[in-house]
Amino acid sequence: MDKRYFELENYKGPHIHIDNWEPFWADAIAWELDGSWDVMFFDFQSQEEFGLLFGTKEYYKDEVGGVFLFNAQRTRSIQKIH
Repeated sequence: MDKRYFELENYKGPHIHIDNWEPFWADAIAWELDGSWDVMFFDFQSQEEFGLLFGTKEYYKDEVGGVFLFNAQRTRSIQKIH
């Protein structure tokens, strides 16, 4: 994915704090982007927690938005195809 996608100027709409995902502390946040929602984990309790969630997996982490998980609108579109 192009890292320019995550530039702060692209997120001009609201964001929603979805929940803390137990047993982890990480806050799940949805950021509005062009009529869809990017869902991210943000505010990890520790580096250990971050490692447990993502370990050796490939991820994109932004200092403002957090770790990108998926785009809600695009995920629904993909599910309809299958």
